[in-house]
Amino acid sequence: TEVYNGKLSSLIYRVGYDEVTNGENTWLNGIFGVEGEIELLLNDINLNNTSDNIKYKIIVTDIVYKNELFKNVISFAMHGRFGIGFGDVPNQKTFTVGGIGSLNGFNQNEFSGTRLGLIQTDMFFSLWNVTNLILTNDFCFISNPGSSSSLFSGLPTSINDIKYSFGIGFGGREGIS
Repeated sequence: TEVYNGKLSSLIYRVGYDEVTNGENTWLNGIFGVEGEIELLLNDINLNNTSDNIKYKIIVTDIVYKNELFKNVISFAMHGRFGIGFGDVPNQKTFTVGGIGSLNGFNQNEFSGTRLGLIQTDMFFSLWNVTNLILTNDFCFISNPGSSSSLFSGLPTSINDIKYSFGIGFGGREGIS
Protein backbone atom coordinates (compact mmCIF):
# COMPACT_ATOMS: atom_id res chain seq x y z
CA THR A 1 0.00 0.00 0.00
CA GLU A 2 1.31 3.39 -0.96
CA VAL A 3 1.69 5.88 1.86
CA TYR A 4 1.60 9.58 1.10
CA ASN A 5 3.67 12.00 3.12
CA GLY A 6 3.12 15.74 2.92
CA LYS A 7 1.85 18.83 4.65
CA LEU A 8 -1.85 18.84 5.44
CA SER A 9 -4.03 21.86 5.99
CA SER A 10 -7.13 21.10 8.05
CA LEU A 11 -10.06 23.16 9.21
CA ILE A 12 -12.33 21.65 11.84
CA TYR A 13 -15.71 23.11 12.73
CA ARG A 14 -18.23 22.27 15.45
CA VAL A 15 -21.71 23.62 16.16
CA GLY A 16 -23.85 22.35 19.01
CA TYR A 17 -27.27 22.83 20.53
CA ASP A 18 -28.40 21.44 23.87
CA GLU A 19 -31.72 22.51 25.33
CA VAL A 20 -32.39 21.85 29.00
CA THR A 21 -36.02 22.02 30.07
CA ASN A 22 -37.83 22.05 33.39
CA GLY A 23 -38.96 18.44 33.27
CA GLU A 24 -40.89 19.04 30.05
CA ASN A 25 -39.63 16.73 27.33
CA THR A 26 -40.81 16.85 23.74
CA TRP A 27 -39.14 15.52 20.61
CA LEU A 28 -37.75 19.02 19.90
CA ASN A 29 -35.92 19.30 23.23
CA GLY A 30 -33.03 17.03 22.31
CA ILE A 31 -29.32 17.47 21.86
CA PHE A 32 -28.23 18.44 18.36
CA GLY A 33 -24.71 18.85 17.04
CA VAL A 34 -22.85 19.29 13.77
CA GLU A 35 -19.12 18.89 13.36
CA GLY A 36 -16.80 18.20 10.52
CA GLU A 37 -13.44 18.60 8.92
CA ILE A 38 -12.08 20.00 5.71
CA GLU A 39 -8.67 18.58 4.83
CA LEU A 40 -6.53 19.82 1.97
CA LEU A 41 -3.24 18.43 0.64
CA LEU A 42 -1.93 20.93 -1.83
CA ASN A 43 1.82 20.33 -1.72
CA ASP A 44 4.30 18.14 -3.55
CA ILE A 45 4.67 14.89 -1.66
CA ASN A 46 7.02 11.96 -1.52
CA LEU A 47 5.55 8.76 -2.95
CA ASN A 48 7.94 5.80 -3.10
CA ASN A 49 10.95 8.17 -3.13
CA THR A 50 9.71 10.11 -6.16
CA SER A 51 8.42 13.65 -6.26
CA ASP A 52 4.82 13.67 -7.48
CA ASN A 53 2.38 16.54 -7.50
CA ILE A 54 -0.57 14.93 -5.75
CA LYS A 55 -3.46 17.06 -4.55
CA TYR A 56 -6.66 16.08 -2.81
CA LYS A 57 -9.46 17.49 -0.70
CA ILE A 58 -11.70 15.75 1.81
CA ILE A 59 -14.83 17.27 3.32
CA VAL A 60 -16.66 15.44 6.13
CA THR A 61 -19.72 16.48 8.12
CA ASP A 62 -21.23 14.65 11.08
CA ILE A 63 -24.73 15.41 12.36
CA VAL A 64 -25.88 14.03 15.72
CA TYR A 65 -29.29 14.17 17.36
CA LYS A 66 -30.23 12.53 20.69
CA ASN A 67 -33.44 12.73 22.64
CA GLU A 68 -35.41 11.02 25.36
CA LEU A 69 -38.84 10.38 23.84
CA PHE A 70 -40.45 9.11 27.05
CA LYS A 71 -38.53 9.99 30.21
CA ASN A 72 -36.52 7.02 31.53
CA VAL A 73 -38.27 4.65 29.09
CA ILE A 74 -37.47 5.29 25.39
CA SER A 75 -34.62 7.27 23.87
CA PHE A 76 -33.65 7.93 20.28
CA ALA A 77 -30.29 8.74 18.70
CA MET A 78 -29.39 9.53 15.11
CA HIS A 79 -25.97 10.00 13.53
CA GLY A 80 -25.36 11.07 9.97
CA ARG A 81 -21.95 11.19 8.31
CA PHE A 82 -21.50 12.65 4.88
CA GLY A 83 -18.14 12.82 3.15
CA ILE A 84 -16.64 13.54 -0.21
CA GLY A 85 -13.08 13.27 -1.48
CA PHE A 86 -11.69 14.99 -4.58
CA GLY A 87 -8.45 14.43 -6.44
CA ASP A 88 -5.87 11.75 -5.72
CA VAL A 89 -7.19 10.64 -2.33
CA PRO A 90 -4.74 8.08 -0.83
CA ASN A 91 -6.06 4.71 0.32
CA GLN A 92 -5.57 5.51 4.01
CA LYS A 93 -7.80 8.59 3.64
CA THR A 94 -10.76 6.93 1.92
CA PHE A 95 -13.95 6.36 3.90
CA THR A 96 -14.51 2.82 5.16
CA VAL A 97 -17.68 1.22 6.54
CA GLY A 98 -18.68 -2.23 7.67
CA GLY A 99 -18.37 -4.10 10.94
CA ILE A 100 -18.22 -2.57 14.41
CA GLY A 101 -19.46 1.02 14.40
CA SER A 102 -21.21 1.01 11.03
CA LEU A 103 -23.12 -1.61 9.05
CA ASN A 104 -22.65 -4.29 11.71
CA GLY A 105 -24.00 -7.02 9.43
CA PHE A 106 -20.96 -6.74 7.14
CA ASN A 107 -17.25 -7.49 7.58
CA GLN A 108 -15.01 -4.88 9.16
CA ASN A 109 -14.14 -2.15 6.61
CA GLU A 110 -15.73 -4.20 3.82
CA PHE A 111 -16.56 -1.11 1.76
CA SER A 112 -14.39 1.91 0.95
CA GLY A 113 -14.63 4.93 -1.31
CA THR A 114 -14.41 8.68 -1.70
CA ARG A 115 -18.18 9.33 -1.52
CA LEU A 116 -20.00 8.45 1.70
CA GLY A 117 -23.48 8.88 3.09
CA LEU A 118 -24.21 7.07 6.38
CA ILE A 119 -27.30 7.37 8.57
CA GLN A 120 -27.48 5.41 11.81
CA THR A 121 -30.49 5.34 14.14
CA ASP A 122 -30.71 3.77 17.58
CA MET A 123 -33.78 3.25 19.77
CA PHE A 124 -33.08 2.59 23.46
CA PHE A 125 -35.80 0.84 25.50
CA SER A 126 -35.08 0.89 29.23
CA LEU A 127 -35.45 -2.51 30.89
CA TRP A 128 -36.17 -1.99 34.60
CA ASN A 129 -33.47 0.75 34.81
CA VAL A 130 -30.84 -2.00 34.64
CA THR A 131 -29.99 -2.12 30.95
CA ASN A 132 -31.40 -1.12 27.58
CA LEU A 133 -32.72 -3.07 24.65
CA ILE A 134 -31.19 -1.33 21.63
CA LEU A 135 -32.48 -1.50 18.06
CA THR A 136 -30.08 -0.18 15.42
CA ASN A 137 -30.58 0.65 11.75
CA ASP A 138 -27.71 1.64 9.47
CA PHE A 139 -28.20 2.95 5.93
CA CYS A 140 -25.18 3.72 3.78
CA PHE A 141 -24.00 4.46 0.29
CA ILE A 142 -20.32 4.46 -0.53
CA SER A 143 -18.62 4.70 -3.89
CA ASN A 144 -15.34 5.53 -5.54
CA PRO A 145 -16.05 7.43 -8.77
CA GLY A 146 -12.41 8.34 -9.49
CA SER A 147 -10.11 11.31 -9.02
CA SER A 148 -11.45 13.45 -11.87
CA SER A 149 -15.10 13.09 -10.88
CA SER A 150 -17.56 15.90 -10.28
CA LEU A 151 -19.22 16.75 -6.98
CA PHE A 152 -22.35 14.70 -7.67
CA SER A 153 -20.78 11.66 -9.33
CA GLY A 154 -20.88 8.48 -7.30
CA LEU A 155 -24.17 9.31 -5.58
CA PRO A 156 -26.74 6.49 -5.43
CA THR A 157 -28.99 6.20 -8.46
CA SER A 158 -31.15 3.30 -7.26
CA ILE A 159 -32.27 1.71 -4.01
CA ASN A 160 -29.82 -1.16 -4.69
CA ASP A 161 -26.91 1.26 -4.19
CA ILE A 162 -27.84 1.66 -0.51
CA LYS A 163 -26.55 -0.86 2.01
CA TYR A 164 -28.63 -1.66 5.11
CA SER A 165 -27.95 -3.38 8.41
CA PHE A 166 -30.31 -3.99 11.35
CA GLY A 167 -29.11 -4.90 14.82
CA ILE A 168 -30.47 -5.72 18.23
CA GLY A 169 -28.54 -5.81 21.47
CA PHE A 170 -28.31 -4.87 25.13
CA GLY A 171 -26.28 -2.06 26.61
CA GLY A 172 -26.15 1.36 28.20
CA ARG A 173 -26.91 4.79 26.78
CA GLU A 174 -23.49 4.73 25.11
CA GLY A 175 -24.45 1.83 22.86
CA ILE A 176 -24.37 -1.93 22.57
CA SER A 177 -22.02 -3.77 24.89
